[in-house]
Amino acid sequence: TKNPELKKADAAVQTSKERMEKVADALKTSKEQHEKMTMQLERVKNLQTNNFLPLQQGSIDPSAISSHVDAVVALGTELCLDESLLHSIPTVLEKPAEGRTQFDIMVLQNFQEEVAKQTAAVEEDVGKCEAAKSQDADQLEAAKVDSDAAKSKFEELEVELAALVAEEVKQKDDVATATAAVKDLESASVKAADAVVSEQTQLSVFHAELLDKFRELHTPPPPDVLPVDEAETSASVIEVKATEGAAQQEMTKGADDDMPVDMPSVVGTSSA
Repeated sequence: TKNPELKKADAAVQTSKERMEKVADALKTSKEQHEKMTMQLERVKNLQTNNFLPLQQGSIDPSAISSHVDAVVALGTELCLDESLLHSIPTVLEKPAEGRTQFDIMVLQNFQEEVAKQTAAVEEDVGKCEAAKSQDADQLEAAKVDSDAAKSKFEELEVELAALVAEEVKQKDDVATATAAVKDLESASVKAADAVVSEQTQLSVFHAELLDKFRELHTPPPPDVLPVDEAETSASVIEVKATEGAAQQEMTKGADDDMPVDMPSVVGTSSA
């Protein structure tokens, strides 16, 4: 779940980084342009103050006039002044102030007016460069804030993802432990089942043996088998005893029949 969010956050970090680099490059350019235009404006003003005005006023040492004139011509060239004006100005500036004609004065005025226009244009460009530099600086600051926020979000998601990965590893370890425990339980169950089967087998054997012994206790032993001679003798003895017993019963019955009814029995008297 967090992986797509992390990719999205990483993309946001890269986007903000690219935007910040782009704005930083723009700020660098605007700073360079501002610096260039500022230096040009300062150079124009310095040339006007230190070269053109002294030449116009005729206050330059004649031996140094040539270098000052060259500086003024270079200024006109830099400001892209009219070629005819640039061609006329050196001759006018080299003349003493009191020796200049009306035409010379007109040339000086035209030159001064053109320099003033270009100086104003340079000042305007400096202002624009200053505004652009300020805007780029603000955009860079905003880009830094966005970049920091994107990095913070990415780092937060990285921490959350690390926690999820750790939890997943823990769960896998728990599953592995549980699986091992289940296998141990299965092994123990198999052993227990084998033990139960063994106990049942032993119990069945014991039960069978117990039943056999119980049957032996309740079954009378078979009679002793006598030899033939002893068997015949025993039969004769039994037969004699049976005959004697029968004779005795007949005698007793006969005596009972001869005895009067009202007389007590001799046998009973004897018993008494």
